[in-house]
Amino acid sequence: MLAIADFIQSISIQISYKWISNGPYACPTCTFQGFLLNMADVASALCAGAICVYTVLIGVCRFSIPHFVSIAATICFGFPFIISIVGLILGHARRPFYTPVGLWCWIDASYGSYRIGFHYLWIFLTLFVMLCLYGLMLWRLRLSIELAKHVNSKKQKQELKKSKAILLNMIWYPMVYAFVFMPLAIERMLVFAGYSTSFKFTVYGACLYCLNGTFNFIVYGLTRRLHKRFSIWITNGSSDGTKSIEVMSEDPLEFTTMSPSMKASESSS
Repeated sequence: MLAIADFIQSISIQISYKWISNGPYACPTCTFQGFLLNMADVASALCAGAICVYTVLIGVCRFSIPHFVSIAATICFGFPFIISIVGLILGHARRPFYTPVGLWCWIDASYGSYRIGFHYLWIFLTLFVMLCLYGLMLWRLRLSIELAKHVNSKKQKQELKKSKAILLNMIWYPMVYAFVFMPLAIERMLVFAGYSTSFKFTVYGACLYCLNGTFNFIVYGLTRRLHKRFSIWITNGSSDGTKSIEVMSEDPLEFTTMSPSMKASESSS
């Protein structure tokens, strides 16, 4: 899901090669780049946030939402697509919405409030949520390390080891996004505050942000073995092909596997 968003984002950036000779100018290609760039930026942020939420649900809360990936994909791509389409409608009714902006095409400066509402708001909000969830995950990891010192059961130690491995590996995706977006976020905040930024700093921030997909690819390559074990762990299949659900018992260190039929019988009793 994140790879698709990064791929769309890379396509939108590649269009900028068209403007090398004469610079960007108003045309259908410019409109398409502005639309694609706005959609891809927001989608990439939401996908990184979805991974962070998923990691917390599974690694910290030990709670699994059915069809989470399908729901997250619909939201992460559907919402940015809708707001980007709304921009096209607004531009058609009044003045061009996506126009040349420096080195590429994006939302026109006259639509300043829409730049915030259709782009920056969701990126900064996602970044804030991820930072909060980072704190929760780090607290959970520290708690697991402390509890591991007082655990004697082999099964409990294995569960703590699994949780630690998940948090340490899955957390890299949101961390990568926070790292590549931070320089551009600082530049945008300075501009909003009325300060001027250098052209080199803007280009540096944009180039680093465009490397988001590359860093995600590297992280996946380094942690792909964990992904296989992780998916087997959270979706252990029963003999009839149904998925089991791992739930936490009264002891916060004791995890058990409960099938859907067992869960239904327990709730009825």
